[in-house]
Amino acid sequence: MSAAVLRKAVSYLEEHGQASPAELAAHVLGGASLSPLLAGLQDERLVFDGHHWSLRPPPDELAILEMLTTGPHPGRHRIVEVAALRAGRRFEARVWWPRPLPKLLRKLGVPEQPNEADRAEGWLTLGAAGEAVRAFLNGATVAGFGYQPAFLDQLLGPSAPAIDPVSYTHLTLPTILR
Repeated sequence: MSAAVLRKAVSYLEEHGQASPAELAAHVLGGASLSPLLAGLQDERLVFDGHHWSLRPPPDELAILEMLTTGPHPGRHRIVEVAALRAGRRFEARVWWPRPLPKLLRKLGVPEQPNEADRAEGWLTLGAAGEAVRAFLNGATVAGFGYQPAFLDQLLGPSAPAIDPVSYTHLTLPTILR
């Protein structure tokens, strides 16, 4: 199934809790009669008990994830570094692209990437970096700030469980200021 279909299914189940195959197919595929196609939904967050689709409860474990990008627009810019921290262990990778890095990033300390023919240790394609960081996170909910959902989708897959603590400040800031 496509990432867009998976994203719609996860979003629908987050909102409704559970759904029959007909309900979920009507929402994500456009018709209840297409429910047999839901068998192709493969994601560790989805659970089908034979009667209803639902989301597996998120793990209690949190991991910190940080991404360095060439800019704020996922359509034009790209992820160049990924770092994560989970259970006291650290993951780091640089993401290789066919285009050279912007000069500003090199001035900020990001090393020049190698030529494709002789990639150095620690440089991964976006797909390989995504696989490696997903394996490292092992289902943990990621926390960080300023996430662009499209960058997270590129790296971790559609609708990855993530928390942006800055988005919760509007809930606590007024009470702190009183």
